[in-house]
Amino acid sequence: MSKKFKNNLIGIVIFVGGLIAINLWRGPPDMSLRNQSLKEMVHSSLKRFHYACQHLWEDQGSGENCTKESVPKILVETFDLPGINISGDGNQEDWQATARHDTLMDQIFIIDASGVINRLDSPPK
Repeated sequence: MSKKFKNNLIGIVIFVGGLIAINLWRGPPDMSLRNQSLKEMVHSSLKRFHYACQHLWEDQGSGENCTKESVPKILVETFDLPGINISGDGNQEDWQATARHDTLMDQIFIIDASGVINRLDSPPK
């Protein structure tokens, strides 16, 4: 083999090895640090919405329907954040809310009246 061919081959191997190392470091797409951070933002918004509803029920009774429109605006601003689509309604017994981030369109999360958050299955394509 010629020296030029060996050098090109070594360069290609280093380049491919670097790409593999970067992808291993990033992990699977749904486990990347960015996506984890966005999921935590969605979870936090859902928890704050639940907290706002708990305050509404304490003040107005457990039968009151809790929506974004029924809680004080100052509380809505803590959970209705840009890029997060959140909605929910119900009384203290059957309330639930869903949320997703614009970047994670296939990941929808739901919180129930007890404050438990789960991920909904992705819609069929």
